[in-house]
Amino acid sequence: MASVWTIAIIDDDRKIVQSLCNAIPWEQFQLSLVGEQYNGVDGLELIRAVKPDIVIADIYMPQMNGLEMIETLRNEGFEGEFIILSGYSDFEYARQAIRLGVKEYLMKPVTLEELHHVLGRMIAELNETHHKQHEQANLLRKIQEYEPFVEKETLKAIITGTWEYGQEESLIGQKEWLANGNRYLVLGMAIHPSGRLERASMAEWSLFRFAVHNILEETASGEQAGVQILMLHNHQAVVLLWSSEEAADLMGLALRLAEQVSGNVFQYLKVKIVFGIGTVKQAWKQIADSTEEAFYAINANRHRILNRSEVYGYDQADKRVHAFTPEDSPTSKETRVRSVLYFQRISEAIRYNQAEEACRLVGEFAEHLTQLGSVTLLHLTATELWTIVKYAMQEVDIAVDDSYPVLEMQQEIKSLTDAYAFENWLTLKIRELCGSRQWKENHKHKEAVDFMVQYVHDHYGEEITLEELADKIYLSKNYLNQIFKKSTGETFANYLLKVRMEKAESLLLQGHCMIYEVAEKVGFNNVNYFSTVFKKVMGRNPSELLK
Repeated sequence: MASVWTIAIIDDDRKIVQSLCNAIPWEQFQLSLVGEQYNGVDGLELIRAVKPDIVIADIYMPQMNGLEMIETLRNEGFEGEFIILSGYSDFEYARQAIRLGVKEYLMKPVTLEELHHVLGRMIAELNETHHKQHEQANLLRKIQEYEPFVEKETLKAIITGTWEYGQEESLIGQKEWLANGNRYLVLGMAIHPSGRLERASMAEWSLFRFAVHNILEETASGEQAGVQILMLHNHQAVVLLWSSEEAADLMGLALRLAEQVSGNVFQYLKVKIVFGIGTVKQAWKQIADSTEEAFYAINANRHRILNRSEVYGYDQADKRVHAFTPEDSPTSKETRVRSVLYFQRISEAIRYNQAEEACRLVGEFAEHLTQLGSVTLLHLTATELWTIVKYAMQEVDIAVDDSYPVLEMQQEIKSLTDAYAFENWLTLKIRELCGSRQWKENHKHKEAVDFMVQYVHDHYGEEITLEELADKIYLSKNYLNQIFKKSTGETFANYLLKVRMEKAESLLLQGHCMIYEVAEKVGFNNVNYFSTVFKKVMGRNPSELLK
């Protein structure tokens, strides 16, 4: 629909004002008269008040002439368009008008054809400008919407080692955590899939990851060092600690966070978490090395550094085992494999049903494994990667353990003698899983459901409707609800409610907000209704959590 543009007419001749009002085809040109005045001073006040899109003004007027009025308005930042009507063909007036950005300078008397032509051309320009501004506003909105995603992907690339170096100049200076002079340390987390998580659906895993992320954020808040949190696969997460202060005890902070998070997750979620801590790095390009060390420490299970919580450190002796080439090798930086990088890429390929890409990556990874010379480490790596494959399949609601029992897989892994046997074994499993009929059926709707789940976790405090999401992904509301229920086991409305109640419980336990404030933060305008829903879903009143 075309915009309605507004016009003000300023002329000391009332007959001319009336003639213009009669001559302008208001409806045809989608124009609206917002006022008329008969001298420059009153015209100035009118324009200031109503801010019209177009002003038709005379030059010679009492108290203040038209050009003086226009100059005052331009100095105040008025951006509307001007059409000058004048009975004088004075070049100096025309020159001043051009300097002030006046687009049309008409000599009296003005014919109807001339007036219509000028107005039509000016309206066309206004419509084009409005359209461009609208497009720019939409582009800016989209950029703002995607900015958190880009930030997350940048963090993931740097932490896992997939960042393509050479673009760093665009990052340094924009992100405080990448500034020169910072020191870094990675705290890795692995969730133990026991109890309630052994048969968890995709929706339950999403809720669980959301809850763990909240606990991490709450535990890390208030710390002097910088903290970045990244959820990797279903069962892994990374906490990046950084500081520009030389005296900052990053290792002490990592141990404190591990102990507190471990206790909180077990208390509220009844799930065990294992932690690994990498070594402190002096540059952000070494962050991926600290990540590798942290997860190697978890998998090796050799250097436990906390008794109350299961936290493992990366010992200097591990360097000789963990590196696939000697530390002093001149090619070590190029040939040293990053298992976290490969695991991340293999997991993503499986989740998007790219079986051949996943197998290619496994083959590439196996080439590096030939340098290990350690069957124990081979079995450890195979166990970790099989676990990641299982969780990648679980994200599309395929329970791998039904077809591949745990004890049977453990025996198969123990029978692997070298990297080539490992490659053949794992690629066969990936092709079997990705080629299954169940996978093909589930994968059709995975992206839509993933989008819905992520949207809920990002916007739970706002008004969210199924109609809104259906419009965003171009599916009908009823069909979208059906595939969501099929994938998650519950309706979209119930899932949204669960997420809001989980976040509300987390906020209440922090003790920083009143109940009505928590209600508003999770999308409820009525605190009484919020309390009723909270008790129904969580089994207790919100007030009980504040005691």
